[in-house]
Amino acid sequence: MGRKAWKAGPILDAYQRMRHQTAVHFTGRVADAELADLYAAACATVYVPYFEGFGIPIVEAQASGCPVLTASVSSMPEVAGEGGALFVDPHNPDSIAVGIARLWHEEDLRQQLVVRGHENLARFSWERSAAVLWQAVLAAQLKA
Repeated sequence: MGRKAWKAGPILDAYQRMRHQTAVHFTGRVADAELADLYAAACATVYVPYFEGFGIPIVEAQASGCPVLTASVSSMPEVAGEGGALFVDPHNPDSIAVGIARLWHEEDLRQQLVVRGHENLARFSWERSAAVLWQAVLAAQLKA
């Protein structure tokens, strides 16, 4: 978990009830290089929001070669790309648990997600973002 934000209360409450607290590390904010190392060392990134505007952790994990488990709602499927993540129902803890178990036990699935995640990254680059923005500016000028 990164910094303790204003909605961290339920997370900290769940942590206090955990049997295996020593397996959870609260890192606080980490430098970008350390974050990439943490993603690369992880078995998987589990990012299951109910709603998210974009989902940067998905792209960060994919860039670090980490398989992703994420929500099947909001923008997550679009960001992760087709086959780029294992999708679960964020409202169903059993769905999340089954997804985590699959990623823990299925090496082939993890490798497939890493490959598809790297393929998905081609859609995200500063050059592509700049080109899309420039096209929007040009289109706006034509309408003016």
